Amino acid sequence: LYLSLSPSTPLLSGMAMAWPWCTLSLSLSPSTPLMSGMAMVHCENDAMVAEGIAQCQSEGKESARYAQESRPELGEVESTTRVLCLADLHGTAVHIAHMSLDTCATFFDTREREDTVTGEVTAHHFCLDESLYKEWDHPEDLVMAPPLRPSSDVTSLSKRVAEGQLATCSDHCPFNRLQRTGLRRTPDTDDTWWTQGGIPPFWCMPGGTAGIEHRYIMAYQAAMATDSPLSDRLRCAGLGVAGRAAQVFGIQGKGYLAPGMDASITVVDPSSTTPVSASTHNQHLDHTLFEGVTASGAVSTVLRRGEVCVRDGVWQQGVTGGEFFTRSVAHKY
Repeated sequence: LYLSLSPSTPLLSGMAMAWPWCTLSLSLSPSTPLMSGMAMVHCENDAMVAEGIAQCQSEGKESARYAQESRPELGEVESTTRVLCLADLHGTAVHIAHMSLDTCATFFDTREREDTVTGEVTAHHFCLDESLYKEWDHPEDLVMAPPLRPSSDVTSLSKRVAEGQLATCSDHCPFNRLQRTGLRRTPDTDDTWWTQGGIPPFWCMPGGTAGIEHRYIMAYQAAMATDSPLSDRLRCAGLGVAGRAAQVFGIQGKGYLAPGMDASITVVDPSSTTPVSASTHNQHLDHTLFEGVTASGAVSTVLRRGEVCVRDGVWQQGVTGGEFFTRSVAHKY
């Protein structure tokens, strides 16, 4: 995707999203007027990923256990650095999606424009590490971008979530195992394996994992694991799962408990726990990467605009439908 703007072309309110399988080239003159725009970017160097896949192909590494070898850490670091430099050059807002390395998160620590440079991390990236590529019985479940990273990054990102520095996101891609092993293919799939039968190579599998259902309780657990006062831990848990996202994406009436805000509230029972299993979760999926995890706390009640949707952990019948929100661009908060 190539976008070139002349000095007289205003960039109007909106958000542009760049994905890892696209090349986003944004050419702006320093005098180009920018109006409330925000770029949301998944940061990985596509050339490095292509080279990594080619290397795996040449070595016969087709199993999903080798998927992380094709997406080097340096590719995420380089891409994040480049995007932040471009944002600084033009004074524009940028939101880094799906961060997986603490090195990239540290770039935010000394930034002067922290109101216009934000980031987010998925639950699997602040809870799970790369050891799963050797231990997991179904490696096709682990094809994702970025891949799972070393435990040191997981620990650091979890701490940042617990302190309210980063928003959490789901990047929800609930492909089941049949879809991952052939029922669903990527647009650039080589059909040779399909006609011959068998499991496709990892670069032909759809990527991502389910992230919605367990995101909240995992962020809550991360916040509760710190030594901060309880009020600070609860505040940071709320920031991580709702407050930051509402701020960054301009979702009015959400993200905080205050007069005039929507009564959209999640109540957690701190004395209980949440055992996670594919046999008991609510999402329509035959696996979860959090299988066997017992998280601290349990969601007991959920209200949406004052209506009880979940009571005692059970979805209530007759709940009304959702409501579409027109988003504003509120990257300065």
